[in-house]
Amino acid sequence: MKKGILTAKDDWIKIMMVMTEGDEFLEWLISDLLQSKGGMRVIYGLDQLGIRGKKLWNLYNFCCGMHIDELCETLNLLTRNEFTEEEIEKNLTSDFPVPFIDYSIIEKYDSLNNPIESYDPKYKEYIKEIKECFSEALKESNSSQLK
Repeated sequence: MKKGILTAKDDWIKIMMVMTEGDEFLEWLISDLLQSKGGMRVIYGLDQLGIRGKKLWNLYNFCCGMHIDELCETLNLLTRNEFTEEEIEKNLTSDFPVPFIDYSIIEKYDSLNNPIESYDPKYKEYIKEIKECFSEALKESNSSQLK
């Protein structure tokens, strides 16, 4: 899928058409993002990763539990290339996508609601745990699809 279709000059109609790929259910999500602080950054991040339409629905619904804050947190890791394009594509096109982030890991590293940042000395350990948990969940999902 082509990445980076949107530009800063695009109006809300084009943004809606590109991001929803005709899925009317996603219109309210894009509308909410367009009206929220930082929402355009989220939309452009999703667009740059090629996450639109069905993939966007899978990310929002299955991977983020229909929570915009979890969508933003997940997108933060995806745009930092903490997951490969192949991992993202495989997960978002599977019949049973799994969350990229296990929030119990975030809670473990999150002190006083200050999310861990890439400059934190524990960041590599944090990402390693996130990725291990994701890989295990993906394996379980794939094995349950085969049954």
